[in-house]
Order: sequence, then structure tokens, then C-alpha cells
Amino acid sequence: MVSKGNGYFEVEIDGEDMVFAYSTVPATGWIVGITAPADKVFASLKNLRFMFGIFIVVGLLLAFGICLTFAGKITTPVAKLEGYAIQLAQGNLKMNDLPVESKDEIGTLTGEFNTMKGNLQKVIAKMSHNSEQVAAASQALSNMAGDMQDAVGQFKF
Repeated sequence: MVSKGNGYFEVEIDGEDMVFAYSTVPATGWIVGITAPADKVFASLKNLRFMFGIFIVVGLLLAFGICLTFAGKITTPVAKLEGYAIQLAQGNLKMNDLPVESKDEIGTLTGEFNTMKGNLQKVIAKMSHNSEQVAAASQALSNMAGDMQDAVGQFKF
């Protein structure tokens, strides 16, 4: 006590926890002390600790809720896009376009998948048309070859 000049410590007096605080009076050099029940001295700190605990729990719950919201905004469109890509990979080009719900990278990707599906439909339609033309030309050539064979068969050499 003498070396520090001022401070406090806890002590048990008559079975009760007490805080003993002391300080040196500069004019006289005397050390003056006082005791008070520890519950009264630290009551406001216990309340403050309780309030901080509540704030921490509420803050963590709020942060968790915000994280879930943002995660849902990312994973839901990606999951829809995944299902759309699987359908495209299996050759289903008759499904409706996915709605573009955002203007971020996922929205851009969704729009490009819709464009890709449209372009694939156009390419397949063009290939089908060309295939029909090739089949018709092939049939015509086959008929002409048959006619020529009949015509050559009529000539006797």
C-alpha cells in the first residue's frame, strides 16, 4: 500500500466480500482507506457485462441473418441456372427463358444462357432445313440416275 500510494483490493470481512480502496493524501502523506461491499461496487459492471453479452448475441444473430440473405441471393439464381444448363446439355431447347432478376454477373450469365439457347435453336432449325434440302436433292439425283439408267437400257448397242 505504501509503495503504490493508491489502489484497491478485495478482502473478506465477516464473511462478506468487500472492496478496500486507498489513496495517499498529498498534503499530509497519510493513507486514507474505505471499504464497501463488492456487490455494490461492481453492480454496474455486472449490468454492463450482461448488456454487452446481449448486444453480442443480437449482433451475431443479425450478422448470421444478413449472411443467409446474401447467400440466398447468390445461390438461388445459380441453382436455377444449373438446372437450366443441365436441361440444355440434355438437348431440351423447348423450355422457357430464365427471367433475368439482377443486373450483376449472375444476371448477365442468365441472359447469355437464354441467348445461347436461342442461338442453338436457330442453328438446329437451319441445319434441319439444310438437311431437308440435301435429302430432296439426293432424292432428285437418285430419280435422275434411275431415269438415266432406264434411258440407257432402251438403247440397244
